[in-house]
Amino acid sequence: MEFTGLSVILLIPLVYLLLTCASMQSASFAADTLARQIARVYSVQELAEGREERIEKIIAEVERDYGVDIGSGDIAVSCPAASCPMAGEIVSVEVSLAVPVPGLGVVGIDSSVVGVKARHSLMAEGGVP
Repeated sequence: MEFTGLSVILLIPLVYLLLTCASMQSASFAADTLARQIARVYSVQELAEGREERIEKIIAEVERDYGVDIGSGDIAVSCPAASCPMAGEIVSVEVSLAVPVPGLGVVGIDSSVVGVKARHSLMAEGGVP
């Protein structure tokens, strides 16, 4: 009887910890994949036409694959020049995602108290001007 009671007391926090770690890992993978793929779309000149549609498809695929919710403010693309990107420039993409912690919404606490960030930079193709 004591063993059963003790195992329940120890297993519940362990399962909760595993669920939280899995949620954070999924968001981390999603942010990294999203930053890498969007940087690739911006760095390849042949993909300039239809860039926004490609990025929307990438976002939808990442949301579906990793089970995260990606808002429009979660992605920041930066280039040194106004016409992003020019050949030979570095394109940087930073993705910030809020990680929902399981179970916190039930007790009235904001469940997105943890965040993950990923950054990826690539040189735009076409050679140095």
